[in-house]
Amino acid sequence: MNLEDLTIIWNSQDQEPIYLIDRATLHASVKRKGERIERLTSLFEKTMIGVTFAMGVILPIDAWREGDGAHQYVAGALCVIVAALATKWRRERRKDELRFDDSVLGITERALSQIDYQVRRLKTFLWCFHLPIAITAGIGLSLYSNTRITWIWAGVIALCCLSYWGTHRDIRTCLLPKRRELDSLREKLTNAESGDADRAGDR
Repeated sequence: MNLEDLTIIWNSQDQEPIYLIDRATLHASVKRKGERIERLTSLFEKTMIGVTFAMGVILPIDAWREGDGAHQYVAGALCVIVAALATKWRRERRKDELRFDDSVLGITERALSQIDYQVRRLKTFLWCFHLPIAITAGIGLSLYSNTRITWIWAGVIALCCLSYWGTHRDIRTCLLPKRRELDSLREKLTNAESGDADRAGDR
């Protein structure tokens, strides 16, 4: 069911607008959309936690086996910290979402909250994970690679720019359109509920 399914039907007797919503169908449609967003949010969190924790374990083990690479210990520690933070953020998000009820408006507001959460986490992940890992990788290559240091750091800068562009592209093309659609639905639902309240008061 699209947003356009919220229609205004005029009362043929007194010409007063009455907002008629097939609430059961709308509720099911919004609930499915909310569940999809919840699955994507949860998948994003679990992937971030899993990847960062795995790297936090692998990098120090690799450094220990090789007997050098202090930068890998630093990178591993950063990954473990990010994994711990991501776990904390996930718990806080799930706790915060308990304030939303299971009404159409409540589900819509929960989905909006989850999208805002994803935007914040993507931006945080960019600076707390991509940038430190890229810098530590650049340090490691500078110390142990025969490649010219200029080319190494040019590659690091290019990688950071690409990560920044890709992250903001995902936000702009995937998350923000969903947010605009849900925000429009929330506005219509709020207006419909205000209209219902006004008509109830007139009676």
